[in-house]
Amino acid sequence: MTLLVWLAEVAALVALCAGFTYPVVAYSRNVLYRGGVLLLVAALGCLTVGSVLELVVDVTAAGALVEVAAYVAYAASGVVSVAATWRFAREFVHFGRDGVEVDASEFTGGFERDS
Repeated sequence: MTLLVWLAEVAALVALCAGFTYPVVAYSRNVLYRGGVLLLVAALGCLTVGSVLELVVDVTAAGALVEVAAYVAYAASGVVSVAATWRFAREFVHFGRDGVEVDASEFTGGFERDS
């Protein structure tokens, strides 16, 4: 039963990765922050590769090398996620002599009431 759940989770990751990749590549002119979205898709792809490799370890008698490769893919997913986050935030964060400054002056609103 646990194997079926794990297989369903990996299948969902594969479907999500394909589902996010297609619109970004096919309609790239219409995607805002295309580089950041592609990095997020790459992070999801690394997570998918790690999950598939770990599934191979659990189903077959694959060695420790495959398991290490799965954890390397997980680590790569984390690094690429940080790069994607920076890609989105880099326009609003400025480094100066006084420290880090976040430019939020253009954005108003949120959940506060104006009255």
